[in-house]
Amino acid sequence: MNTHPTKFEDSPQTISRQDAEELLGLLSHVGMHGQKEPARLLLDSLCKLVNADAWVRGIGPNRATPPAQIHWGLRVAIEDWDGLIARLKSQPITDLSCPWLISINGRRQLSCGSLSRILLIRSASQPGFSERETRLTRIIFEEVSWIYGDQYRKDARQEIPPLPPALARTLEYLRAGYCRKNIAEFLGLSAYTIADYTKEIYRRLDVSSQIELMKKYPTIR
Repeated sequence: MNTHPTKFEDSPQTISRQDAEELLGLLSHVGMHGQKEPARLLLDSLCKLVNADAWVRGIGPNRATPPAQIHWGLRVAIEDWDGLIARLKSQPITDLSCPWLISINGRRQLSCGSLSRILLIRSASQPGFSERETRLTRIIFEEVSWIYGDQYRKDARQEIPPLPPALARTLEYLRAGYCRKNIAEFLGLSAYTIADYTKEIYRRLDVSSQIELMKKYPTIR
């Protein structure tokens, strides 16, 4: 039984007309009903399409550190879910596999420099993901970039206004939950500079705290 992440390159890229219609229907459903949380709805729907038990996404500054922010959707109870989340919070983003899980994974470097990774998970007590299921997942993971947190549809009231590059990079780390000290280290700037950037970001986005910022402009929708 396969207990390792499924590699995308193992599957052909061509799909049948029926599968293409399935994917188009999935994206159409998200377009019609996912105004508030399109990424979450898309991942939930993808799990149903390929019979995955859950999805999880982690964002970290690079491959060598644990993700600072984790999102997940759970369709059915799976073994030691809390253990998986604890593992995600403590291990580098490149080592998210568990012996009791089968997973399909995708990853993307965000514009701020962080690494975003998504896993579709199935209990290892179930059959492994088929080539078709892997192929359909690969298409979504490779073609729909906004599910990783870089680009996604937002409610018009939550639109982020254009910001100078330095503020935009700082904003992405603030939205991912990092403290100012860590952001300063990632960007090679002083903590005082990041504090000034943060104040200016709060002023421009009309928020008074990082918690308020993360609620108003979440990294996954």
